[in-house]
Amino acid sequence: MSQSSGSSRGHAEITVSDLYGPWCPTCCVKCAERGQVLPWKTKYVIASIVVAFNVLLVALLFRYVGYADTQVVMSPGDMRLMTDNVDTSFCAAQTLTSASGNTFQAFVFPDSPPLNTQPLNFSLQYTLEIPPRDYVYWSYHLVPGSNQPNANLHTCVTALEADLYIIDGKDAFDHWKSDVNCDWCTVEHRRYSSCDPSTPYETWPSLASSAVSGDIYIAYYNPQLPPLYVSLSTRLDIETQSYDISGVPKESCSESTCSLDLSYESKDVVLVAVPSHGTYNNVISETIISRCVPRISRYIVFFMCVPMAIWVMLTALGLCLKKINDNIVRTTENADNARVFSRIANEDTSERARLVGERDLSLPPRVVLALERLQRSNGRSPSSHVTPPPSYQDVVGQPIPEMGRGESTGPPSYEECMSN
Repeated sequence: MSQSSGSSRGHAEITVSDLYGPWCPTCCVKCAERGQVLPWKTKYVIASIVVAFNVLLVALLFRYVGYADTQVVMSPGDMRLMTDNVDTSFCAAQTLTSASGNTFQAFVFPDSPPLNTQPLNFSLQYTLEIPPRDYVYWSYHLVPGSNQPNANLHTCVTALEADLYIIDGKDAFDHWKSDVNCDWCTVEHRRYSSCDPSTPYETWPSLASSAVSGDIYIAYYNPQLPPLYVSLSTRLDIETQSYDISGVPKESCSESTCSLDLSYESKDVVLVAVPSHGTYNNVISETIISRCVPRISRYIVFFMCVPMAIWVMLTALGLCLKKINDNIVRTTENADNARVFSRIANEDTSERARLVGERDLSLPPRVVLALERLQRSNGRSPSSHVTPPPSYQDVVGQPIPEMGRGESTGPPSYEECMSN
């Protein structure tokens, strides 16, 4: 025991500050020091709270980041499948809303609808005023597996100049919006300066050879400096291949806001169609907002039941390991105690053997024990606080003290005894 204590004093004690370094804030060091002495039940409660908070954070990120709302820009006559950030396993329904409040059409099909064998033809006509250094655009989606669209543009600029850009792809369009002079962004570029009064529209060639991706953007740009506006008239004659919606959909809606139910773990798809007539006669583009309505039961299973089951199993495993560790510690302590008791017993046995070996066997054990006690008493020095008795010389010649009341007197004489 003395050796272990001496060795512990020989090494410097390691503190939490030594482990974390001087850069660690004092409050964190204090919390760590308190955590070292916390009981395991308190640590378990703290760990449970931290795990529950992290699971809740993951669920929120899963809902509001993984299945966040999406916005899709569509032009009159366009059709698109709204599949971004939508999963029938975690979305019970899909809500579609028109940002401008116009009416559109939405359908739910059990699978992607087939393409229409007959091309869709429609014409759009606009009279526009474009602010300086600004643009207007139309966006059309090329249906996968369909033929490339055929678009004829008829444009007449009544004042100043305007630029026409044909842009292929969303990434190119996003880059073009910040740099209209981007060479690789555009596949076609033409400048309009005027028009013949006898033929007010100038025909732009077909775009069938230019459009090769899923998104086609037709943009007019005003290159003039403020405050010069550009006035132009344009007509778009578009021929494209679209989805066949003549079949019977599972659900349909024709409103400015539609909520469509989705079957669990199915291949349901939502198709949105913006009409090219009616309220969209003067509309250039429409923004459709798609929102996933969460399937609560799925979230409960994945972010409550599954984490709780895993946490319970880990807790049971931790308790089993703790019990095994406690048994190991208890066994080690018992072994240490047994070694200590054995050492003490061995020392006692050796001392007894030594005494037996030194004992005079000619005398009884009691006599030997008395002799040892007598030897120890003779070798012991007198106590310093005990007053030694008076010597004989001091006592001789001293008068005998008078006996007090209640003390015995000398014996009576013979005459006193006979008279009584």
